[in-house]
Amino acid sequence: MKVVILGAGVVGVTAAYYLQKDGHEVTVIDRQDGAGLETSFANGGQISPSQAYPWAAPEVPFLMLKWLGRNDAPLLYRMRLDPRLWIWSLQFLLNCTPGNFMKNTVKNLRMSLYSRSLLPEIRRETGIEYDCLEKGILQIYREQKELDKAAKFNEALAKLGCAHEVLDAEGVRTLEPAYNSSPDKVIGGIYTAVDESGDAFKFSQELAKYAAAQGVEFRYGETIKSLNKDGSKIASVTTDKGTISADTFVMSMGSYSPLFLRPLGISAPIQPVKGYS
Repeated sequence: MKVVILGAGVVGVTAAYYLQKDGHEVTVIDRQDGAGLETSFANGGQISPSQAYPWAAPEVPFLMLKWLGRNDAPLLYRMRLDPRLWIWSLQFLLNCTPGNFMKNTVKNLRMSLYSRSLLPEIRRETGIEYDCLEKGILQIYREQKELDKAAKFNEALAKLGCAHEVLDAEGVRTLEPAYNSSPDKVIGGIYTAVDESGDAFKFSQELAKYAAAQGVEFRYGETIKSLNKDGSKIASVTTDKGTISADTFVMSMGSYSPLFLRPLGISAPIQPVKGYS
């Protein structure tokens, strides 16, 4: 089967790797001059099942109102005259209920644990290096009530396969000696050994090189213009360099995806977010 993947970020490149392994003819299209040069370029780099809970949490609507007008707010939301953003915002708020929050957490956790379990196999098979660190992730808390709240929530995650360890202040300093000389007050922390980190840009670049050597075609510097339907299915993609037909298409263009799916009658409730890690 001929497959065209739209976007050469960490998702698109990894999809290309697995589809080629399954025997498909794979082409990847991206407007940049190489892999991982958009969202994946400055990705936070955490492979962290312990952080699988969604931003749409029960306390978020209150916090958003509390932080309204603060430019230094941990979560800054800028409303603009965009009906699609309003619809997305309503969907976000509807998912802030306790029931939806837990349901979405379970889905995210299962997906992230599965994704995390595949990485050792990718490293063994390809030999790629991307600054991977398998040292776990330590979350620091400065207030006892916040630590207690997080510990209770992590108990639920542990039942789903994401084990953790609750540490007191001494345990934090033992695990991370840098806190012995830190002036910051530390009450305790939660350490999750299954978490790891890596450079998403390097991962995308190195895996793309490996996939190309296995026969995947990468068409860099080619801008996607539209997706074209034939009846009820997508038949081809038009770029600034021509039209490419395929049996199946994989959309992996991040927050740009809705722009191309909307004309086809497909709703993808995705909004871009800018953050730091």
